[in-house]
Amino acid sequence: MLSVEAATVSGVVTDSAAGTPLAGAKVLLRLGTTSGFAPARDSEVTDHNGGYSFDTVPVGNFRLYTLDSGFLSRNTTGAVADTAAVTVDVQLVKILYGSITGKVTDSLAGTAVAGAKVYLRSAATGGTTLDSAVTDDSGSYAI
Repeated sequence: MLSVEAATVSGVVTDSAAGTPLAGAKVLLRLGTTSGFAPARDSEVTDHNGGYSFDTVPVGNFRLYTLDSGFLSRNTTGAVADTAAVTVDVQLVKILYGSITGKVTDSLAGTAVAGAKVYLRSAATGGTTLDSAVTDDSGSYAI
């Protein structure tokens, strides 16, 4: 009989700002190399203490995809080297809601620019466009 080395991967999911555990967050486990990961092998929902645990994770690389309502999802990579338990704690960033308003003007003439496209991009995710708006006749926009 061939024995496969495996370990337990576990941890706690918390709110990055408050440090409080996130009960009910979903954690997906994907196995694979750093160049490609297979579809989810398993999933867990965190308990009331924010804890999760995957048993019998084989030796090799893995990725945890963690998500919860009202928070930015997060990918975290790790590796199982032998049968030693691996702890991966995950902090999720709360999505803050608000509005951004402004006016686009021509820098030389000082006049309003109608029809300009304004983008809201996330520095945290490498410039991903989160939202956009088009200026009205007075050059004003709201996101």
